[in-house]
Amino acid sequence: MKVPTSSAQPRLVDTVDNINNFPMNIPKHLRKAAGSKKPDVLPAFIKTHSITLSDLDDTTYDGRGALHMAAWTGAIENVILLLDMGVDINAIATRVHNYGQSVYSIAKSHFASNVVDRILQIEKEQQIQNGLDADSLDGWADYKKSHPDGCVYGDLDLRFLGRPLTDDDVVKDFVVNPTTKKSRKGNFAKNNPHLTDWRQPKTEQDDNERLPPKPDFISEEEIGQLEELWYQARLGLRDNDSWSIFSTLLSIVQLFDGKKMNSSWAVDCAARLKLEAIMSRIEQDDQKSEGPIAEISDVSSILSEPTIYCGNGDRYAVLVKRILTKAREATESSDAGSTSLSKYETIQIDQFWSDAETALKNERYNDMFLSLTKIVIMMDTKTGPWMSDLAKKLHTFLESSNASIDNVKRELQASCDRYDNRQSTLLRKILSKSIDQDDVTVRGIPQSNTKQKKKKHNHSLPEHYKSTIDLLQSIPTTLLSWDILMNDCASSPVSSSNYLSLPSRPIFVDSCEELECLRSKLHDVAVRNESGVDLSLSQFVAFDTEWYSAATSTQLATIQLSILEEGIPSSWVVDLICADDTPNYSMTCDLLRWLFVESELNLVGFAYKHDLHMLSTYIGQEIALSPKYIDLQLLAAHQMMEEEDISSLPGLKSSCDHFLKIGAGAEKNWRDYSLSKKEQCSEWDRRPLTPSQLEYAGLDAAVLLVVLADIVRSRRTRNE
Repeated sequence: MKVPTSSAQPRLVDTVDNINNFPMNIPKHLRKAAGSKKPDVLPAFIKTHSITLSDLDDTTYDGRGALHMAAWTGAIENVILLLDMGVDINAIATRVHNYGQSVYSIAKSHFASNVVDRILQIEKEQQIQNGLDADSLDGWADYKKSHPDGCVYGDLDLRFLGRPLTDDDVVKDFVVNPTTKKSRKGNFAKNNPHLTDWRQPKTEQDDNERLPPKPDFISEEEIGQLEELWYQARLGLRDNDSWSIFSTLLSIVQLFDGKKMNSSWAVDCAARLKLEAIMSRIEQDDQKSEGPIAEISDVSSILSEPTIYCGNGDRYAVLVKRILTKAREATESSDAGSTSLSKYETIQIDQFWSDAETALKNERYNDMFLSLTKIVIMMDTKTGPWMSDLAKKLHTFLESSNASIDNVKRELQASCDRYDNRQSTLLRKILSKSIDQDDVTVRGIPQSNTKQKKKKHNHSLPEHYKSTIDLLQSIPTTLLSWDILMNDCASSPVSSSNYLSLPSRPIFVDSCEELECLRSKLHDVAVRNESGVDLSLSQFVAFDTEWYSAATSTQLATIQLSILEEGIPSSWVVDLICADDTPNYSMTCDLLRWLFVESELNLVGFAYKHDLHMLSTYIGQEIALSPKYIDLQLLAAHQMMEEEDISSLPGLKSSCDHFLKIGAGAEKNWRDYSLSKKEQCSEWDRRPLTPSQLEYAGLDAAVLLVVLADIVRSRRTRNE
């Protein structure tokens, strides 16, 4: 028979035990405090949460009151405290498998005689207070009689047994069939064999019949939810926000626990938490440090603070504490774990490889480095030859891409040199093995000791590219020079004088007034374009975008536009993070729609196909490719093929390095300059942007005009 349920909901309050509010189920935690054998827990709980006598007597939550719990667990100090407070000693437990038991009958099998005597004394005092005979049963409620369920129980109170005693009954001090700690194990199932929903003794047939395995499956939607939660966990770790870490882990635990999975997901979550803790510290140190980033330290301290919220919580809070403890132990210990990956670890590593591939396609080499670092952190807990396997995987990964392997190697090696820690050291070794053809086998086939020359790609140019370059090189005027970006002024946000920088600060556009001003500047360029004069660089608009990772998706953060004003590049950084229903968003979309869809302006980008795809999504209209677009990556690759051996399309930084080196004259120290990519992986979704971020964004657009001018200059010189 099930316990009658009450329509009343458990009382929930907001505790202020810590700096944040956390809703607590008072009846549940009151029973835990009553059952605690620590004498100070229950008094403190009663005082902190203003517990009333009716709260102590209430049995509607799970069929037991505070006194029942104290008696059941043997918390003698709590029993005495509750009796002295005047709780109703006649309350009958109504929880399943407790019918007909009283505080007295339960105490007989759990407590010493002095406690039982005290209970009997209180019973008599309460009877007298109610004007009844101390030894009379008047006023007692016979719950066994009013709510029979047909089951046989132990520890029953003889005074309201409600049935004749049998030969099998054992009576001792007014308790029928008293139990012991040993007899309580399996006693109910043995006495009630007619119940099918209770645990029954195992039979030989049960041992031979295996239960079907529990589900061990996570859907793609749930993987996306988990990645978003882990992203939130990293933000909490980065900001040392203990409450954010705890609440995020609580959501992760609830998702996994609801799946009833058979795998050791808690261990996997601990490994992932350790990974996120290390990555958050890397990102944190990266923002603070100008030089090499030293070995990761003090990660375990960030993981210890959120445990204060676990307290005496429920099952989920206990699991969160277990994950935090395991992650901290894994951080403090260098011992390797198992040789194989769990299913969830495999899913995560596949996701990291996918992130690395996306970063490589978009030449975000630091993002690629960080994705590979995550793989290294996760594999570093395993035994076996995982480094060799990872080197083979990386080699295949690079070979299957269109990227310049030499260029990627330089970029990754530079990141390894900057992040001077265990993870970067391991990645440097893996990278070295993946490039060395003598040590790596691809798909199980040993490579020949004779290195084959890589096939040269034919980066042919579209016809309208050739005609545009021909028109530009026919102009007798002086072209834009690299000198315009070599500014050693102290006001430049770029810390090193060997980095290219803008001649003037870019304008951050985040208001309707600034958008209107930018529209006016672009319309002036359009007028020059339509005037019929000879084509010049002043009729071009260079563009670039910056993105940010929003958990499982990538979103636009800014678009940078650069034009020539009196022969000098001017840059605008347009904010693309604004609510859809604001005038800013509507005006920004109108401007971008005019620029990329309606106008005939000459637009210069670098590997811009993904940029246009993201912009199409942003403005809600497809941006079709047309002859007005010039991909400077193709132009640079075509020019570089004639001057050096390249096997794939170059990145923007390597293109700049090439033209700075080739164009360096006897009196021009151009080869000492380079394009800084320090801010490439910074937090572009944070506002306000730093001066260094604005400089980086504006320069990435302005430098396209300079590279285009250098390509035209090189062709003009060759023709002369």
